[in-house]
Amino acid sequence: MRYICLALIFLCLAQGISSAQDVLEIQGLRKKSNLNSYFDYLVDQNNNLDIDEVVSLDSTAWSHMDNKGLRKGIGNQTIWLKLQVVGLVYDPEQLAIEFYDQSIQQIELFEIRESGRTSHSSTGSCIDPNEKSIPGNHNSFMILVDPLQSTDYYFKITSPNSITITATIEDDAQALSKNTNERTYLGLFYGALIILMLYNILLFISTKFNVFLYYAIYILSVSLSTAYTDGFNSLFLFPLVDFCNGYLNVITTSTTLILGLFFMMDFLNIGSWSPKISNFTKWFIGTIAGITFICLITYPPSAFTATAILSLIVLPFMLIIGLLGIKLNIPQAGYFFTACLIFAVFVFLLNLYLLQVFDFGFIPKYAIHIGFISSTLILSYGLGVRIYKIYQTLIREEKNKQMMVEQKNKELEEKVRERTTDIVKKEVNLRSILDNSDNSIWLIDENYKLIDYNTVFAQSWQISYGNTLSRGSNLLELFPNDNNLKKTWKKRFDDILSGQRAVYRDIVNEETDTENRNYFEIYAYPIEERGKITGASFFLKDISERVNAEEQLLAQNDMLKKVNKELDSFVYSASHDLKAPLASVMGLINLVKYETEVENRQAYYEMMSNSISRLNQSIKDIIDFSRNARLDIDYEVVDIKKMLSNIFDDLQYIEGADQIIRCEDIEHGLIIKTDPTRLRVILRNLVSNAIHYGCVESDDKRIEIKVLKNKSDMVELSIRDFGPGIPESYHQRIFDMFYRANESSSGTGLGLYIVKETVDKLSGKIRMNSEEGKGSIFTVEIPYI
Repeated sequence: MRYICLALIFLCLAQGISSAQDVLEIQGLRKKSNLNSYFDYLVDQNNNLDIDEVVSLDSTAWSHMDNKGLRKGIGNQTIWLKLQVVGLVYDPEQLAIEFYDQSIQQIELFEIRESGRTSHSSTGSCIDPNEKSIPGNHNSFMILVDPLQSTDYYFKITSPNSITITATIEDDAQALSKNTNERTYLGLFYGALIILMLYNILLFISTKFNVFLYYAIYILSVSLSTAYTDGFNSLFLFPLVDFCNGYLNVITTSTTLILGLFFMMDFLNIGSWSPKISNFTKWFIGTIAGITFICLITYPPSAFTATAILSLIVLPFMLIIGLLGIKLNIPQAGYFFTACLIFAVFVFLLNLYLLQVFDFGFIPKYAIHIGFISSTLILSYGLGVRIYKIYQTLIREEKNKQMMVEQKNKELEEKVRERTTDIVKKEVNLRSILDNSDNSIWLIDENYKLIDYNTVFAQSWQISYGNTLSRGSNLLELFPNDNNLKKTWKKRFDDILSGQRAVYRDIVNEETDTENRNYFEIYAYPIEERGKITGASFFLKDISERVNAEEQLLAQNDMLKKVNKELDSFVYSASHDLKAPLASVMGLINLVKYETEVENRQAYYEMMSNSISRLNQSIKDIIDFSRNARLDIDYEVVDIKKMLSNIFDDLQYIEGADQIIRCEDIEHGLIIKTDPTRLRVILRNLVSNAIHYGCVESDDKRIEIKVLKNKSDMVELSIRDFGPGIPESYHQRIFDMFYRANESSSGTGLGLYIVKETVDKLSGKIRMNSEEGKGSIFTVEIPYI
């Protein structure tokens, strides 16, 4: 019965929307309707009111909005809107409320129903698309009107920029259909811009003209600006919008102004006809960037106003420059001025809407789109004209070049005839030079075929490989079946044919004695014709005498340096080692003269004996060193076991030698034929060191001696002690002359040096393996006959 009464009450009302006392009464929508006159608004200056406080305000706190909407520069303020809706419908109806200004950063909707049920939703350019009331590029809300219910809607608007508050309401299905159509048109618009941008990028790549690059980036920047007004930035580039904290439009607008000025400078080639304007434009560009940056870091909301003012300055400036270019007959100035003028007209229409001269409609909504696409087409046509003129100029230049080429061809034909005769003569002379050269010379083409060669090369090849050469033969195939040789020369040919120059050095009979080796130096150069490598030339020279002389000289120099170094060290250390014991003996003799006690004299005599022993050891080391350096090797069969026994007998006077435990392991039946004197020097020094620095200073008195024939067919002698070992820091210098690993050592520092020199003299090797606290092993390898 209630619904029947309701129907009778509203039979006299027109279908759609009717208002009474600013209450929106819904009876079924047939088309989009303006909501502005149903809004009451409140400006929260301090941005401190919450929804409960706003609801509790009386009607005097609110102002009524007129039909044209509201234009406000909010900054840090908040605007509250109030809308009361009464549902005069039989069934729940789903409607869409849309705020046209896509630059509003955040709108919150609070629904308060008679039933007490409340809800909250958000939309705006800085709201994640997935969190919007209606996902998409519009700032829209979905509301559900209940039958015979009154609902209060409160909208909280926060946005630092200047915004226009105007909204409509319509059926949800109609809104969806219109949004789909709108996206189709805008898709065509942005598709055209993308095609123009890519076209200009391709032109830049092909022509290298900066004007096309500036224009491509300018199109991209304006596309981002228009995408902001269409709500696509928040839909597709939300992470970037969120990163810029809602100020992406400020950045893109400032960038658009800067790129537009750069494009103007290059498009009109201002620097060529007015350096002052060019410099002023550059200063203007810097000013735009500076103002935008300062605003963003000091008071970001002011950046919106600053870029709006800068836009109103830049556009007239461009018009003035375009007009001046027309006056001075600058090419393409007319296109530039016309494009700027059309864009300015649509910007002017947009500003008239912002000033609320007329209501929101198709022109205000798409003014920037229409203006920009129109100006873009005009500028693109102007750029096309420039390309066409350049093309015409190039064609004229090409025709002139062809005429010149024809004239030159006639002159060249005459010169060719003259030079052909000269070439024939020069070829005869060159052939004479090649065949009379001591060097082997040959040339190949890119297929390794012989172009030419001289007599020396042909003879050398015949002697080396036993086959005869002929022009046109594949030189690589004529090499003998030696994979390494073919591989080496193929790589050389390929390197030179790739454009490299090289010098190679080959050694023949490398594995034989040095006296029988032959050295060859090969110079290789690519043959280039008109920028293309067509072959390679090779020049081979026998440098055996030079290399042998150089090697001999280097060896002599190395030997001389070594001798001088050793001599200096030897003179210094030998004089010290000889002088110190003598001085010690002389001093002790003076003490003995005045000593009356027999026991004290005996101690002095012991000290004298030690000094004389040191002096004697130094003299022995010097004699061993001298013999090794000057005497030739005298090979004899050596009884190694007997030699070791004699050495231990000679060293029994050393303190602690009587406690030594000898462990000998000598390979049965091993016959050694070498220089016995030098072998004795080697073994005596190593055994002496093992006793002095191994056994005496350790509780383990073992000395292990092994003699065997190793896998390298060398005699391997190893002497191991179990003493304190040698620290790793001394390993590198242990075989140096006069080097003592232990500063308290009484030795001469020549022992291991003499061992090393003696082993080298016998063409052997010596190595040491020692670890601190674990003893030392000295291993000697010498050849035997």
